[in-house]
Amino acid sequence: MEQKHSTHQAQNFFTLTGLAALVFIWFALALGVSGFFYIPLIAFGFSLMSTLVLFLLIKTLALLDLPEKVFLLILLGLALMSTLPVEPTVFTGRDQGSIATAAIALAEHHAFRFSLPAADTFFSIYGPGLAYNFPGFFYTGHGELLTQFPLAYTAWLASFYALFRIDGLAIGNAVLLTLSLFSFYFLLRNFLHRFIAFLGTLALGAAFLPTWFAKFTLTENLALFLFIFLAFSVVRFRAEGKFLHYAAALSAAGIFCFTRIEGFLLLPITLFLIAGSAHARSIWRLYPVKSLVAPIFLFLLTFGTSFSDALPFYTMIGKALRDFLTSFGAAETTTSATVDALPVLPILINYGLLLIVILGLIGIFIIFRYRKYSALVPFLIALPTFAYLVFPNITPDHPWMLRRYLPTIYPTLVFSALVGISILFAENRHFPIGFPQSPRRRFVLALVFASLFAFQTAAWQQGLLAQENTSLLRETAEIVDFFGPRDLILVDRETTGSGFAMIAGPLASLHHKNAAYFFNPDDLSKIDRSLYEHVWLIVPTTEATQWAQALSGYTLSARHTAAFGSIGLNPTPTADSYGFSLESVPFGSGAVIFEIE
Repeated sequence: MEQKHSTHQAQNFFTLTGLAALVFIWFALALGVSGFFYIPLIAFGFSLMSTLVLFLLIKTLALLDLPEKVFLLILLGLALMSTLPVEPTVFTGRDQGSIATAAIALAEHHAFRFSLPAADTFFSIYGPGLAYNFPGFFYTGHGELLTQFPLAYTAWLASFYALFRIDGLAIGNAVLLTLSLFSFYFLLRNFLHRFIAFLGTLALGAAFLPTWFAKFTLTENLALFLFIFLAFSVVRFRAEGKFLHYAAALSAAGIFCFTRIEGFLLLPITLFLIAGSAHARSIWRLYPVKSLVAPIFLFLLTFGTSFSDALPFYTMIGKALRDFLTSFGAAETTTSATVDALPVLPILINYGLLLIVILGLIGIFIIFRYRKYSALVPFLIALPTFAYLVFPNITPDHPWMLRRYLPTIYPTLVFSALVGISILFAENRHFPIGFPQSPRRRFVLALVFASLFAFQTAAWQQGLLAQENTSLLRETAEIVDFFGPRDLILVDRETTGSGFAMIAGPLASLHHKNAAYFFNPDDLSKIDRSLYEHVWLIVPTTEATQWAQALSGYTLSARHTAAFGSIGLNPTPTADSYGFSLESVPFGSGAVIFEIE
């Protein structure tokens, strides 16, 4: 009984830890929206948050016995191993590069909207809307650049970049993965013995999805923590009815709305699960202002003040949803979509996910069968997102199409598999469930765990060791001195040999050059070149002749040459999904730097 009490106390302290991180995210988001994202304010908020988090984690560890302390330290090591030894994802061409660029811009321009001379130049050509020369951004009506991605994760990354510069991007993801693993462990501890909970969390962390995507600046990393912490808080609230868990659940669900569009589906489900508890009605009656008025006011205020900054994101999501529903409504397209969904099966095999999907679905059935409804909370919260299992609605290349599985589906399936299988083999089905006493049952349960790890080890190892764009940042820095502060630099998409690693991003964000992705030769005649001392064009040597012909009305003088080379991953179309696609493929290109006269 004493150990159970100390475990609950430890969970309360961890809830405070997660809540402190959530408050900091709200704080950073508010600073970005208001245009006050300055380093002194960020440093002040971060100092308070980090001091409080460290204090609370120490208190949490003090309440746990030695094995659990060791478990959490192992999980911390796993998170650091997965996130810190990575190349910064600042090259534009994929979402992670655009999100990192937006975070750097927020840290340096103090608001989500910002202006650049090169952006002003192309705004005069294209006007408001998609900023084609700056992937991942929109032009506002006044010509400012504005990210098309959700704001909360951008504000989180910008905070770490402001304090730790380029290393802050990896540090920010390391903190999120650590909090995700700790949250999952404490979520499982409500239902399982500590050792089973640890093995389950290890199965979650030592897998391809969290290990691979934690290397990149993608919103799914924040969403993973928010979802697991949300499920944990709702479970604790329905069990104990403490205002602490109520506040934590609402905070996590609220921030989710500004992290991923799925948050607007998860929020009402969360409210329904909270409202279904007698504890909620008691809290509403005793504390109407802080339990109802204050949360509603804070959410509406954040939504209202951030709406204009988030409008490009809502616009993109609206168009994507419209196109999906339109195509899904057509009979012939529906058939095509169903056929396109079928290759998901071999993809799940390739990335070590099939067994966890099968066991997770079986686990959900077992939990229903034995009426352990408290263990259904993660599944109920994640339910709308299970449509992604069939229709990921993202790039057809994998592993990128698996992004949609990471925040909600994957942790739900791991949780349900562990709890469901443990219920099935338990002699005593009261939570928390321990290892069965029967040698036969214990052997079968151990075999299930061994199968889980064996099935996903190969994919996890590949995801852990694979790197992209190594040395490319150094090679980009080597050409920076060629250009002056009043030069315009036009960069071809294939300059590095990979269209997913465009150097226009780091040239502009890290080196503060007037660089832009350039794809339309006709735009050159519309550029006011008198605004710049020099206009440069960087193209692959293999395309130099084509560019010279396309710009035959201008003199292209080759002033410099450069060599770019690195490694990337060969993206595999979903239709060609048989075979593991995390093969490191070298890419490279000689580049010519022309001055346009």
